[in-house]
Amino acid sequence: MTLECSVAIIRDSDKLLYSLRTKHPYQNYYEFPGGKVENNETPEDALYRECFEELGIKITKFNSIGSVIHYYDHLQVKLHIFEILAYRENIYAKENQGLLYLNAFESNEKFIDSTFRVLNYLSLPRYCSIKSIDADNYTNEDVSKLYSNNILRYRSNKINPKDYYIQAEKYSKICSDNNIDLILDVTYYELFKNLEFKGIHYKSDQLKDLENTKFIKLNNKLTYSASCHNISDIRIANKYNFDFIFLSPVLISKLYTKQTLGWDSFGNLALEANMPVFALGGIRKSDLDKCLSHNGYGVSGITNF
Repeated sequence: MTLECSVAIIRDSDKLLYSLRTKHPYQNYYEFPGGKVENNETPEDALYRECFEELGIKITKFNSIGSVIHYYDHLQVKLHIFEILAYRENIYAKENQGLLYLNAFESNEKFIDSTFRVLNYLSLPRYCSIKSIDADNYTNEDVSKLYSNNILRYRSNKINPKDYYIQAEKYSKICSDNNIDLILDVTYYELFKNLEFKGIHYKSDQLKDLENTKFIKLNNKLTYSASCHNISDIRIANKYNFDFIFLSPVLISKLYTKQTLGWDSFGNLALEANMPVFALGGIRKSDLDKCLSHNGYGVSGITNF
């Protein structure tokens, strides 16, 4: 059974509004305002009701961001995410709960487990470029022009640890200078963990290996992504609350023994994912609308990107 909740994203400059939980579980942890979608309610109905009951405001304009499903120990919760654009009345703690505007990435306060998945969803670009080329081939200007508003994933395929670290360090500097999200492969995490980067990526075989270990996220403030090829991979990514996945091969496979999914199968598998899904495999940036119409979130590529 999945519990459904609506959460409200209310901004004040670079900070968001959080409410302090007063009951177990997660007592004295911060969470987004909102709450359970009751029987015979839509997520939008719950948003209106919860914001009035908790904050004393009447929502007049909002943007529906999307949803994620988060697994807790004995419960799974589907979070419908809404960005509040306008409301009437003034915000106050109508239920005598603590209210604070915070930047969770910089705060020392405690936040419930799903908080960072919601935050990562809010800032997730629609495009991802996947590269294994040395950073030396790019100038700051090249990267800014080619990968602005993209994720840039630096792959570790056929690269030895020392060389991967050297190039990851250079990519880290370039991406930081150009405000580009850098994703590095978990293969060499111990080498690059002190660099500046946005997230870490698991290949499909590494994802399967998690089933034989006790998986603990290395840092909740990083994004966690994975390569998936079938429903089994997706279920593992779901189980461990990954932030987004790459589903491939959609149109073209570089491994001639691997059958392509096509858009219909991609769409059916994407529905099974608890997080945003990027299409990969013969994909171009111009395929974004096609991807969105088949339950995907974004597009990614190597050759065409």
